Amino acid sequence: MAGDRAPRREQGAALGDPYREVRYEALCADPRATCRALFEFAACRRRVARAELPERLEPRGEIWRERLGAAEIETVERTAGDLLAELGYLR
Repeated sequence: MAGDRAPRREQGAALGDPYREVRYEALCADPRATCRALFEFAACRRRVARAELPERLEPRGEIWRERLGAAEIETVERTAGDLLAELGYLR
């Protein structure tokens, strides 16, 4: 199962304009700009008021390691480990 994720990402990237990948870090660093770009990409007419989105989000990328048990972490790493590594996340 984990082996088929990389080809799916490549297929998505090969789509060009109809495909967008949003990095969690980008969303945390600038939620307003990231959401604005996503809304524009999706041709969404809804305008998000500045007050609706924070200026910055606190990244919580590794919190799952603290909240999950050893067996659950093993499952995450077994099913998504290759993709996490491909995206530059620690294993």
